[in-house]
Amino acid sequence: MVDDDGGVTVVLQKIVIIRNDISPHPTPLDLIVHCKSKDDDLEFHTLAFGGTYSFQFRPLFFPRYGHTLFFCSFTWKGNPYLHYLNVYNQVVDDCKVCSWKINITGGCNDFKGYEECRKWEGGI
Repeated sequence: MVDDDGGVTVVLQKIVIIRNDISPHPTPLDLIVHCKSKDDDLEFHTLAFGGTYSFQFRPLFFPRYGHTLFFCSFTWKGNPYLHYLNVYNQVVDDCKVCSWKINITGGCNDFKGYEECRKWEGGI
């Protein structure tokens, strides 16, 4: 890809890691995760407390004509709602390894060198 300076930029593979960090009080809770993009459905995954799920992808080569967005729904026992979080948005997330810790209020990452937490995008 040609960048603004006329040089060539290689679009690197991205990795998203999701960790179940929902407090185990009074007992550990499994987290059910379902991630998607416009083109890919990554199926349902069940994570025990402390467990992780990861996936890899390459973002769009020409982001001017669209961008890569992966979002996930999350639910757990005792909570009938689906909670949504954008786990990778090519427009705002500048990370090679995009690691998320999921808790009952949303997810936290350290893409920028410090912990940033995001609340759920919405629910049904």
